Amino acid sequence: MATFNLTVRLEMLKEVGITVQYGDHVAKEAASNEAAADSEEEEFPAVVPPKAEQHASGHDAGHDAWNAAAHISTSAQKQQKPQEMDDSSLVMPLDYSKFVVGEPADESISFCSWKVVEAYPDQFIGKANRPRAKPYFDKILEDRVWDFFYLYNPEKPSEKPRVLVPTVQLEGFLKGINRALGTSLAIPGGANQDRFYMRFGQGDTPRPRYLQRSRDQKSLKIETFPDFQQADYDNFRNAHGAIQEDWLKNWQMLAPRPSFDKKKNADKRAAKRRLERERMLHNTQEFLHLAGKGKGADVVLVCMDVEAIEVPPNPVSEVGIAILDVKDLNGVEAGASGQNWWQLIQAHHLRTKEYSGLVNHRFVRGCPDCFDFGTSAFPQEYELSEAIMAILEPYISQNRHVVFVAHDTGSDIKYLASIGFDVLGLPGLVEELDTKEIHLAWKESDQGKSLASVLNDLCIHSKHLHNAGNDAVYTLRALLGVAIEQIREKSAKAKGEEYKPALFDVQQEIEVENVNSGW
Repeated sequence: MATFNLTVRLEMLKEVGITVQYGDHVAKEAASNEAAADSEEEEFPAVVPPKAEQHASGHDAGHDAWNAAAHISTSAQKQQKPQEMDDSSLVMPLDYSKFVVGEPADESISFCSWKVVEAYPDQFIGKANRPRAKPYFDKILEDRVWDFFYLYNPEKPSEKPRVLVPTVQLEGFLKGINRALGTSLAIPGGANQDRFYMRFGQGDTPRPRYLQRSRDQKSLKIETFPDFQQADYDNFRNAHGAIQEDWLKNWQMLAPRPSFDKKKNADKRAAKRRLERERMLHNTQEFLHLAGKGKGADVVLVCMDVEAIEVPPNPVSEVGIAILDVKDLNGVEAGASGQNWWQLIQAHHLRTKEYSGLVNHRFVRGCPDCFDFGTSAFPQEYELSEAIMAILEPYISQNRHVVFVAHDTGSDIKYLASIGFDVLGLPGLVEELDTKEIHLAWKESDQGKSLASVLNDLCIHSKHLHNAGNDAVYTLRALLGVAIEQIREKSAKAKGEEYKPALFDVQQEIEVENVNSGW
């Protein structure tokens, strides 16, 4: 083994413009090369010999070695006790010990982020083997040697650098686990493979620099990082734009991908939906001056419902519109579940002339002839969008704030878009309110209900549902009812009283729809 001359090494680095400092382990090994050579075989992790054939990805741990000439196979293999991790290798080890702090790695070397290594068991090991392999990762530094490198982002040199390790060391670690457990852990394939074979330095861009060696430690201890070197910034700026983009792409992949814990993510999404429902309910109450500071002083509630023919291509056959100007509520008591405000709702029913002779019957019992709140109009299909705008024009021309209301807003918005009416592009639109979601907020449930079921919970009687004009009116009544009843129920619970909907014992003129009829 050639003698390592520290002075000569430092002079060589200075000649190429690299300023470095060296750690204690370098000085010690420089003074005792013979002892280092004797212990070398057990000190350094081994490299897997290259295979005869490559996968299409082109990744080969053997060619990622610091010195390709070190790939020398042998037939010797040590026997290990069951469940004991074996770090022995079939090839000669690579020696990283003589790198000085700050020395850049060769651009041909593959690295992976230490954060990605730590996330490996949670993101790349299946449920069956994860509990078995996790203890090895919990003690990943013990009884092993790891060589750590650091890399600054030249565009943000004031930020903390990221820590990396040579990919071959991770591969050796995984092979040791496989020998102990009989598993087949490996670097993942596909898009994730690139996270484990990161190469830097193309076009003289910044490369990972040597930081320190960890030998049988309990935890990784990094007190300080060497200063960012101006040369890395200058070289990065002088590189071609495409090379800079590729470098930054690799830098981003040094961070672990977001967790894909399905249950955890599902819980987060559910919590987010609940917060959105509660926000929507609170806004409704403010629009109606039932809570808060009355943010809806100038709001017009525009509720729409769409009925489509039940056979493909499912053309729109009816559009119902119900409008409530909040200004008209001034001085009018809401009454039971907003019953006194019902009379202020203006209703419209548009039936597409081309489909006026068709009636749905397979999935719902259509009743387009039974509009109970006025007279139906029959525009042709191409006139539907203009007919809707004509109804809304008085409010739009006065620059009123419009709040769109529907039961399952997404479905109605989609159907309206099919006839050329863009709800989200409506002038003055300030909010969307979905009575299905608001009802869930009131009932603290995640199971959405039909309009008939919501009306039933409010004890609001209805008839001739699935007529778009009627549905728009009843949807607006449901909005008023939920906003009021949620406040009533909350107050009753605070007083320890039993809650009943305000219309529970109120005689109404029409019969309630059978919510279990399936129509």
